[in-house]
Parts: sequence; C-alpha cells; structure tokens
Amino acid sequence: MKASILQLRQHEVLDFACEELYETAASRGVQLAAIPNSADERWFVGTWQDCMNATALREIEAWPWQNEDRVYGDDAFTIVLTSRGTIVTGKSERATLYAVYHFCKSRWNLEWIYPGQPPVEVMKRSDLLKPGYIHEPMMNRRGFVFENIYDEDYMRAMVDWLAKNRVNELFLTFMLYDALKEMFQSELSKRGLDLTLGGHSMKFFLNPSESSSQPSKQLDYEDESWQIQVTSDIVRYCQAVPGLKRVSLWPEDTAVSEEGSASSEPFLNLYIRFTENLQKKLHEAKLHVDAEHIAYNAGLSWDMLERTERISGSSLIHTLYAYWGRDYSQGWDGYERIEEQRAKQALEGWGEITQAHYKKLTVFEYYSDHFMLSCLFPSMPERICEDMKYYRSLGIESITNLVVPYPQAGAHYSWKWAHGYNSYVFARSAWGDELDVIRGDYAHNADASNREETIKRLEQVGSKLARLSYYNVPLFPARVIDVPKGETAHKESILQLLGELEKELGAYEDSFIDAVHRSPYDLYFCHLQKTLNEIRSQWEAV
Repeated sequence: MKASILQLRQHEVLDFACEELYETAASRGVQLAAIPNSADERWFVGTWQDCMNATALREIEAWPWQNEDRVYGDDAFTIVLTSRGTIVTGKSERATLYAVYHFCKSRWNLEWIYPGQPPVEVMKRSDLLKPGYIHEPMMNRRGFVFENIYDEDYMRAMVDWLAKNRVNELFLTFMLYDALKEMFQSELSKRGLDLTLGGHSMKFFLNPSESSSQPSKQLDYEDESWQIQVTSDIVRYCQAVPGLKRVSLWPEDTAVSEEGSASSEPFLNLYIRFTENLQKKLHEAKLHVDAEHIAYNAGLSWDMLERTERISGSSLIHTLYAYWGRDYSQGWDGYERIEEQRAKQALEGWGEITQAHYKKLTVFEYYSDHFMLSCLFPSMPERICEDMKYYRSLGIESITNLVVPYPQAGAHYSWKWAHGYNSYVFARSAWGDELDVIRGDYAHNADASNREETIKRLEQVGSKLARLSYYNVPLFPARVIDVPKGETAHKESILQLLGELEKELGAYEDSFIDAVHRSPYDLYFCHLQKTLNEIRSQWEAV
C-alpha cells in the first residue's frame, strides 16, 4: 500500500508530527509516495485553522469542530474521513501531534507503554478511530514532575513518551533544567509541550554560600530584603527559557508551625505574597508566564497545607495542592483516619477559594514516587483511575504526577520499569480512558502465554503494597523499609502485613534471578520477595 502525507503548513511541531507519521507508517510496511496522485491513500496533517484555510479541502462545507455550542480546549483533536483523504487534525499544533499518534494507534493498534521501547501491538479496537469525533482530555493540565533525575538519555526518552501518551507538561526544578537545558529545549519545542520550572529550587537563586545544599531552616518570607534580588534573578533567568509556561517555586521542604511564631501573619500568606509579586514582575517583563503557589504539608506541617480564615488565597496566582503522607490503599471517600479527612477538607477548601477567585487548582500526586512508596513499589491502576474521576467531580481539571527514582536499586531491580504501569495509567486516565481498556492494552507488554495471570498478580500484590503507605505518617520521617532501632507501637501490624505480602507473592527463589528467560515482571516479583523477607527479619529483631 502506498500513502502520501500532505502537510498543510510549515511549523516545527507539524514538521515533527509528519516525521513521526512517516516513520511509524514505514515501520508498518507502508510505502510513502512523493506524488499524491500515485498514492492509494492521502493523509492531510494540520491544525483546524489550517484545514479551513487549505485550498485542497475547500469543498468541505462543515467541520466537526464548527459547533457554536462548544468551546474546545487547545488539546482537542479529531480524525476526519473525506473523499479527498484522511485528515489528521487538532485545534493546536500540539493537538495535531496527538492526532497523529491517535491515528497510528487506531490504524496499526500501537501503544507506547515504556519510554525508549518500541510500540507494543495491542488488541484491535473498532471504536478507536471514531471519524469526526472530537477527542478531549478529562484533565486540561496533565504534567509529570522530575526533580533530580540527571540521566539525559532517560529524560529524552521520557519527553518522547510524554508526547506519545498525550501528556502536555514537563515540570522540572531549575537545577535539572539548567543541567540539561539544550536537550530539553530541543525535545520540548518540536513537540509543543509546556514547561514548568520550580519545585524546591529557591537555593538555585540564593547566594553561593547558601546554594550548595538545602537550607536547614525555612526561608523568612516576612523579610523582603532578600526577595527583591531573588525575584529579579528569577525573571532574568526565565527570559532566556523558550516555551516556558509556568513558574511554580515552593518553600523549603521544612516544617513551619504558627504556634509560637514571632510573625503576625500566617506563613502561607507571606509566601503567597512573594509569589504574587513574582507574577507581577514576570508580567512587567512582558513574559507570558503564570506563577503558582503550593499548599504542601512539608514535614507534615498543617500550617503549610490548610487554608484557615486568616488565609484568603489569591486572586492573582494559581494554586498547587500537595498532600504528603496519604494512605494509597483507599480512596478519598473511604478514609477514617483523621489525617486524610483533614487533608480532604483542605483540598475542598482550596477548591472553593480558587473557584471564587476564578483561578485554577492543580492536584500534585505521588503515583511514581519511589521515596513515598519506597522500593516495595505498588502498581495502583484502580486507585489512579478512581482518583482522577474524584478530582474531576470536584471541578478540578489539572493534575501532576511526581517521579522520584530509587538510587539504591541494584542490577535486578529497575525503578524505571516499576513506576511504568502507574505512569501509563495516569497518562491514559487523564484523557478519561477506562481502566479495563488501559489494563488490556498494558497487558500486551507481558508475555502472551500468561499475561492475564501476570497483570492480575501485579495488581493484587500492588493493592497490598499500597497499604504500607499508611505508615508513612506515624513513622515519619521513616517508612516501613526504614526499620527503627527501638520499639514501636506499629510493629505487630506491620509484621502482619509483611507476612500477608510474602504469602501473596509465593516463593521466588534466588536462583531464578540467573534464569536466561527472565521478564521484568519476574525480576520485580523476585525483588519484592527478597526485600520483604529482609525487612520482615529486621522488624522481628526490633
């Protein structure tokens, strides 16, 4: 079969979209014809506006997106079948790239499940193409957050994977971006992905004597003397960052308590005021960059998370909500523990004030965080999909997912692989895809002889591993894997859970690691078995 690709307009992202379509089609045995009239099929690629402007398509009188009752977001896309050919198109250039990937998925049954790996051929779905249907995400902001992964090859592969799975934001610390900025600029620009800079990056702009390590105490946001220069430095740096969408700078990862504080104002008010001033300076510099503040319980500090009557929020900047210490074995509607109930009330409170101020609230999640979830890492597809629907029911349309590595991993445990299922589910469910469909596609990554059993075990073990996150708050700053030297009130319940997990896993012998035909799933289960055995023995000795 011969096909021709007709690009409706020159643009960096559209150029890349056509390159991706060309390479994918060629890999599936399609011959690309240079002369459209000699091709069996013609594929037009461009934005909605390009389609309406194209002379070759002028005979089309009505387009699917010309609906006076609907306003579509920038990431909306569709596939249109006409007598002239197949039109692969999105509202924006980035959405058109998404349309290309969707066309490839529907035409050749492809899914890009893991970064840096070839696409997986999945079960054909007759309802996937839906000619003329406008595809829209459930979540308008769909971001992945990386703080300290300086692996350039991996980060390049991740950017590619993000675009292929229709994620629209990469959130980096200033330090990580600065170290790999040439690569990030190139890879983000040709895909049209949004860039957010910030996180715990204030030390990047402090003087050299303070920037070598994390400050041991919280910054004094009541003292404005240091803020003038720092704000100026931030703006100056941002002016040299192409494609920057947002600055989300956070306080230090150190607890603050209002009790006994010498300040007459709550910490959050002072920090929000700093961020509002940063927003003003960004606008004065003619930068179309949004600033947002975070509400985050650093060191389990409620004074850094909750909005009280004294904290009015902001009418100038957006809000990022991050609750650390959640028990991921339950959904937000099922918690009995006071900490989660309080965190839920804080989330709803920020939702109310941001809506009142016509500002956006983004939820910051930890689904791919190997620190919070530890090396006993759980796959949690059901939790992620349920969370996505819950947040959407609150009117929240923005969500990010933190990826934290496990640097102590040996040769037989890949943290990059381990977080892959959660990350894949996050990206798919942010578009409203149902869990059964996501699970079915992901299962094709496993060996065909036992893929259903493998994924079932992965999720069953994951649901029990998620229960370990319950102990992050009572053991803070330790986790279950950080076995204490002294007696603890939670010893018996932890040992019981560890025993249940070992029973769930069954026997994975050490010799299995040396097997020739081991899969990532086998290595993962073997790692869990060995680690659980070691940790249980340590807890028994406490």
